[in-house]
Amino acid sequence: MSSSTGPSGTTGPGAAPSSPAPPIAVVVAGALGRMGAEVVKAVTAAPDCELVGAVDTTPGKEGADVGLELGLGELEVAVTADFEGCLCQASQAVRTAGPGLGAVLVDFTHPSVVFEHTRGAIAYGVHPVIGTTGLGPEQLADLATFADKASVGGAVIPNFSVGMVLLQQAAAAAARFYDFAELTELHHNRKADAPSGTCIKTAELIEELGKSFNPPQVEEHETLAGCRGGLRESGLRLHSIRLPGLVAHQEVMFGAPGETYTLRHDTIDRSAYMPGVLTAWSGCCETSRPMLIPLRPGELPRLIPAVATGPQFNACSGSPRKLLQRVLISVIGGVLTLLISQTLAFRSQFAPVLLVAGVVLLLYVLWGPIVEAGRRNATLRRYPAAAIFEGEVADLFTREVVEDQQREQADRSGRLQLVENRRTWLTLELEDEDGYLGRVRFPMEKKHQLIRRGMVVRTLVLSDRKDFSRIGALTDAWLPQLKLWVGDYPFLLRPAFEELCLRRLR
Repeated sequence: MSSSTGPSGTTGPGAAPSSPAPPIAVVVAGALGRMGAEVVKAVTAAPDCELVGAVDTTPGKEGADVGLELGLGELEVAVTADFEGCLCQASQAVRTAGPGLGAVLVDFTHPSVVFEHTRGAIAYGVHPVIGTTGLGPEQLADLATFADKASVGGAVIPNFSVGMVLLQQAAAAAARFYDFAELTELHHNRKADAPSGTCIKTAELIEELGKSFNPPQVEEHETLAGCRGGLRESGLRLHSIRLPGLVAHQEVMFGAPGETYTLRHDTIDRSAYMPGVLTAWSGCCETSRPMLIPLRPGELPRLIPAVATGPQFNACSGSPRKLLQRVLISVIGGVLTLLISQTLAFRSQFAPVLLVAGVVLLLYVLWGPIVEAGRRNATLRRYPAAAIFEGEVADLFTREVVEDQQREQADRSGRLQLVENRRTWLTLELEDEDGYLGRVRFPMEKKHQLIRRGMVVRTLVLSDRKDFSRIGALTDAWLPQLKLWVGDYPFLLRPAFEELCLRRLR
């Protein structure tokens, strides 16, 4: 609904009231953990957010209402271990709500799964806000590259506390004046990684000066290995303490002749992180449309059948020349086999087998295309991940292709010349808001002359990776503006695909 605005951007008199923006869809991974529980509370209290998924692998909690488990009352959101299902639901919520919105994954789980969780969220078009520590530099670089290609913003933040951010800035400033420094972080004894990601990040900020710290004054010897803490290349030492009763604490101590300078931050309660979490995801949700719309379990077999359809049979029958070859093989092979079987009918035990083989060969003209279509369908049905792609025709171009081998043919004067059977193929390059996806190629026909750049195109994308970081194949494509299907082979049950698009791309 349009409205008029004044110079200040406020709605002017007489302007139609704008509809309130739908809430941001949020999935919380680790929902029953200490941090996850605080995030769930923050989401339910925020007016512009809606909890759509609660992922947790705690035994015996599958299907339980997350609100009842956390003492918040019934929220009608079930606890589930189906991480991808929650991402799919969040992705669909954004698609339904329309442009201008975003969906968010808030992850406070475990270092062993956080990398896959983050990649999965990006692949589904869901903005990851990651508080789980343990990601290495190579993993962070990989995620940054993947997120950039997918145009999905996100945040990997070791510590969401405002006070911790201030401590890190103060430590980086103080490092200019001190050559000796050591860092100590203290956490509860259920924290899996050490040192903490926050402590590592603090050290990295200090090291941005490019100087070395803690020049040796004596030749040190540890009577107990590791008692001097972890040593970084810059010379900084990091110490980790794990005790029950602690939450999250960090201390940076600088030393110089005659003085020490200590910076310390103490987290008394995990609610201190929530303002930072809310700020992080509000800054991420600038893009709204997921790159791909993943299929739900059972949808792929309904779109690509195991047995050949009529159009697939016709496509695998091939050109008239190929069809003639099949007929000749079928007739010659079948007749010869039947004649041999009749000749040996009373003298060989293999005569019945030959009789059956003859009948099979006679029917080769029918079952050959069926087998070929089934084989081609199976190559796509084996992919573990499939998704609907909606984008546009970014570019199109034609190319002459020699389809058959060269053959000799006499011209009018009787001289032999080589003749090539050439055919024009049209290639469509597909992309959406997130960038280039791939190409669809098919033989050019007169009806294809209506295709233009910028036209909406829909196809099915298949991958051997559930995060779609590598595209395995594309099916035939649907151009709804022209009501035209294109492709060199009709993989899809086209009415079923069109109906699915109407339901999932609303």
